[in-house]
Amino acid sequence: MSAAYFPVIEGVHADNAPNVDGKALARASSLLESLASAAGVKPLTQFASMGGDEFGIFRDLGIEAPPDQWFTATEGLATVRALRSAVGDVGNAALLADLEALEGVLVSAERGGQRWHLAMDI
Repeated sequence: MSAAYFPVIEGVHADNAPNVDGKALARASSLLESLASAAGVKPLTQFASMGGDEFGIFRDLGIEAPPDQWFTATEGLATVRALRSAVGDVGNAALLADLEALEGVLVSAERGGQRWHLAMDI
């Protein structure tokens, strides 16, 4: 089992969550940070939030979850599109597929006026 980043859309229950594999995003987080910096966009990891439902195990230990942080889909799309362009030059098919799937989720969220954040599955 490996780590994965996945989008959480505000108001969408986990059972209906969008499907983004996210394993390539997690594996390439250092590369994505560098590419975002070079492109002058917010790094993908800065869209991460670990509050609310994603805080599960800590809540079981009696640790209070911080509030979720939410971001506009438009902000996320700027980053994802810049990263897609840069990753296309690197030639990593799995990473490109994850970014394309994430872009599709964010386009839908933008149309619906929904906010989002990244969560990590370990």
